[in-house]
Amino acid sequence: MLLAARFACLSTLPKLSGERQALMAALAHRRRALPVCWQVRRRTGVSDAGQQRGLLEALSRRINDARDAEDPCGEIPEVIVIGDGAFHSTDLMSYLSDKGWSYRLRLHSDTYVQLSNGKWTQVGDLAPEEGGENRYFDEVYVTKGDPYGPVSIAICHAEEEDDPWFICTDQPEADYLTLRTYSRRMWIEELFGDLEDGGFRLNRSRLYQPERLSRLVMALAWTYVWPGACRRVGR
Repeated sequence: MLLAARFACLSTLPKLSGERQALMAALAHRRRALPVCWQVRRRTGVSDAGQQRGLLEALSRRINDARDAEDPCGEIPEVIVIGDGAFHSTDLMSYLSDKGWSYRLRLHSDTYVQLSNGKWTQVGDLAPEEGGENRYFDEVYVTKGDPYGPVSIAICHAEEEDDPWFICTDQPEADYLTLRTYSRRMWIEELFGDLEDGGFRLNRSRLYQPERLSRLVMALAWTYVWPGACRRVGR
């Protein structure tokens, strides 16, 4: 199942007992996100680029192990990393590019970008009105202090959405498919709902040690993934 999915969703599971949270990577598959690796830590704010790289290194090992088990001589699977606003750092973009992985990462509205005409502006100033036409920008550099690029940006403000999407991608040209690919990140919200009050109630476990919480997440991940694996092999 690892090799069948192209899209890796990154997010933070916010509600764990004892002021803990889980940084999680999951593979988007059939409108669900299947948990692959995670890091449980004390909740002290957003994760930094170093923690995120550690999570992605674990994901890379899982993908390579699955490839070696199924077809050691097979092609390296394409990976597209999809992340919300907690995963918008240029350090992470550079890391993903060095690995040969593509990305669709959401920027904060106050992020400064330099457009192809040389003008610097906050990306939020480029947003269309609610329900307006999507906007796409190529040959963009991100962050004023230490510009990174060139990247491309896709922007939309869908009806009934509180905030616009500002999606940064390594694609030479951003387009509607950029936004559609990013929309798969919402599938991980379904996973979180199942892990929390919608099913397993992980947020009410009363476990506080990160190691124990991590083992509990592992058990729930197997429970979550196993039925789909059985259907795949026809059991």
